[in-house]
Amino acid sequence: MAKKRKKRRPQKKRGRVWKKVLAVVLFLIVALSALGCAYYFTGGFGGFGPTFSIDVGEDRFYKSGEGLYIKSGDEIRVNTLFGEEVEISILSGPDDFALELDAEPYKWQHIDGDYTKGFEIEQTEEGFTISYDSIQSVIEAVQGRTVTITEGAQGDVFTLVVKLRASEIRLDFGVELPVTGVKIAPENVTF
Repeated sequence: MAKKRKKRRPQKKRGRVWKKVLAVVLFLIVALSALGCAYYFTGGFGGFGPTFSIDVGEDRFYKSGEGLYIKSGDEIRVNTLFGEEVEISILSGPDDFALELDAEPYKWQHIDGDYTKGFEIEQTEEGFTISYDSIQSVIEAVQGRTVTITEGAQGDVFTLVVKLRASEIRLDFGVELPVTGVKIAPENVTF
């Protein structure tokens, strides 16, 4: 009696199955990687991720900032992914103070406006510089009237807005104030 031989499966079929499994695994890895990148660059699918940042001194900003002090001539460095140009504007900031325009009293918060033309903004290799003479000269350039600061203009007087396509960074900042006088109490003077 002859022994029955078991039929063996051809090796080619087993190789095709492994190739299909490997292709599916590789596809899943690529798809999950793409999904992870999309999640990362859109801030958790909640919108666009940071496409640029701003450096002021040693501080880097991606969204917004406050409490900055920008002296005349300070450089603001702009870091973009592809070296695109940004749009710059300077608006009135959140902090309030008293002033007079042609001897009429006002509060800063009641005088909205675009104060960009009151500043001298020059492009540099890495960003731009902001220059100004004084806070009075900035306001006078925009308002076209004589300005007298009657109450300390301290804190975040202006807001720097830097836009790149749909993204923007808003930085609230104060400016250098001139010394207008020194008072010494007579009881503090000794000879």
